[in-house]
Amino acid sequence: MKTWERDTYKVVEAEYDGDLHQFECIKNDEVFAKITPGSIDDMNAIIEDLDNGADVNGWEDGNGVTITVPEDNETIEESFYNMLDGEIINDDKAHIEFNKHSIDIMLIDEDGYNSYGNTFYSVVEAYQFLRQKGCLGE
Repeated sequence: MKTWERDTYKVVEAEYDGDLHQFECIKNDEVFAKITPGSIDDMNAIIEDLDNGADVNGWEDGNGVTITVPEDNETIEESFYNMLDGEIINDDKAHIEFNKHSIDIMLIDEDGYNSYGNTFYSVVEAYQFLRQKGCLGE
């Protein structure tokens, strides 16, 4: 597994699915994006691009999300809303609270009651959870 250092972040190759690896983009010890290639060929192309010094800012993560490298002084809340890029959280489906290093998401059931909550330490994982649960819209 390899690590690529950039000026303000690093990309770490990580195990994912057998021979297929994913790439974790890390800044200040926080994963701000995970790149999940669709195939071994895609994975090898990513490795080649990273070996050649490519910046991941603006890349697609394999799940339809455009990667944005957080600014140095950006809070987790600012980073999260920047990732939304115009998408809106449906307040009837989820309630979100931001802490210094985490995001708490409480899902709301069809009757308007809190169903269960999750804590995320990664902006990307919180975003993907909301997308998967159908809590985002335009």
